[in-house]
Amino acid sequence: MNYNNARNYFEKFLHENFDINDKKISHKINHTYYVVENAKYLCEYLKLDKTNTELALIIALLHDIGRFDQAKEMKTFR
Repeated sequence: MNYNNARNYFEKFLHENFDINDKKISHKINHTYYVVENAKYLCEYLKLDKTNTELALIIALLHDIGRFDQAKEMKTFR
């Protein structure tokens, strides 16, 4: 389990499937990385070990993955 590998796959997925210049898509990307940064802070605060930190960061990275298709197809987050 490795966050950096997951992030590489995530970014490849985004670039292959979405227009990252679309406002709604870029909003979701920014939101995702904001959640990851908050997860990092919480992991440090809670003094989680490496395995649990990696897991938490991957979960944060992927927590809204379905919303990208929603933004692309429906042009909304509702």
